[in-house]
Amino acid sequence: MFAPRSAPGLALRSTPGQGPASHLRTAARVLLFAAVAGGVLAFWTRRSGSRDGDGRPFSPANDSDVVETLPRASGDPRVLEAKRLRRLLASNPRDVEVAARLARLEIDDARSTSDPRHLGYAQAALVPWWADADAPAPVLILRATIRQSRHDFIGALSDLERAVVVAPDDPQVWLTRAVVLSVLGRYGEAAQSCRPLSRIAASLVATVCVASIQGITGHAPEAARRLAGELYSVAPGDPMRAWGLSVLAELTAWSGNHPEARRLAAEALTSDPNDAYTRALLADLSIADGRAAEVPPLLGGREQNDGLLLRLAIAEDAIGAAGASGHIRDLAARFDAARARGDALHGREEARFWLVIRRDPERALALARANWQVQHEPADAQILMETALGAHQPGAAEPAVTWARETGFQDPVLVALRRRIEGEVR
Repeated sequence: MFAPRSAPGLALRSTPGQGPASHLRTAARVLLFAAVAGGVLAFWTRRSGSRDGDGRPFSPANDSDVVETLPRASGDPRVLEAKRLRRLLASNPRDVEVAARLARLEIDDARSTSDPRHLGYAQAALVPWWADADAPAPVLILRATIRQSRHDFIGALSDLERAVVVAPDDPQVWLTRAVVLSVLGRYGEAAQSCRPLSRIAASLVATVCVASIQGITGHAPEAARRLAGELYSVAPGDPMRAWGLSVLAELTAWSGNHPEARRLAAEALTSDPNDAYTRALLADLSIADGRAAEVPPLLGGREQNDGLLLRLAIAEDAIGAAGASGHIRDLAARFDAARARGDALHGREEARFWLVIRRDPERALALARANWQVQHEPADAQILMETALGAHQPGAAEPAVTWARETGFQDPVLVALRRRIEGEVR
């Protein structure tokens, strides 16, 4: 529901969580995601910070306090690799190659666990160059990825503009730049950033980059057909296929064919069951199509991810499931914890929580309006329109209506919302 999403293991050929990006993944989506040769660089949905026994946020007294031990098995190969890289980095903190590998690993873990602390670990690996405007290209790209995951899109774009000068043949630079520009609503520039990919990246990567932007700018059916044709040449076992299927599912949904979009998303999940972005997409489609009962089996056991927990709570609330109240309390606590630590990255999700679950459209509208000041993606437009209508303030959705009109976005859901708002404002 965002803009160009990351490709897994994006390599010179010969990367939702993100994405659209929002979304990208994200959610860039991020939101939205970027990928590099040798490892996925992804980001998005954030998890609440540690809480003490009564649910209040815990604030450590000093930097030496242990906030929480991450739930990763000590024998996990990724854990062992991270430990090995940390040892190497401790002996030589300015080893760019080791620092970049560790940062990539932590960013990938941020995607898979939905724990933003991994982004902090990634940043820690890059400390020697964090404030260096002339940092090496790998650092610029990783720094941009971390910054965009924290919604510092302007900072991320600044790093990427430098990176395209020093590493013009790195496909990750151009794809990540396209993602950031799309989140900012600068679609013409995003499309230009896709163009070099046809020369330096796999054909599927270039096609997805362009198709994602075309989908937002009113050409989803044509983009879907072009991407479907490209996927015919991708082997079933290729991890890129799952990514392409996920993007195709979203384009198909924007074209108005929800049953086919659900089928494509489910097929993508059979190849990549840990893709939280695609799982969230399938859950959203099921909820929208009156199939909320299908969501708990889809999302159960994945409550660590805030975005998935939100959709699980919405579905359970809709069908009156026994676990709804507990999941709603947990979700509310996570939003409270995010605010307590100054995290304002959950605006879209929290607006949906207050509109759909708490049934407080006025508060939801305030959150949706604040979120719109940061990012302009289809999901941001939809929540702003929905909350404005729910609060009986259709005029408050004018920025989203203008965005939809100017981009030509043709998702039937948003078209219907836009027309309803235009009718009520007249």
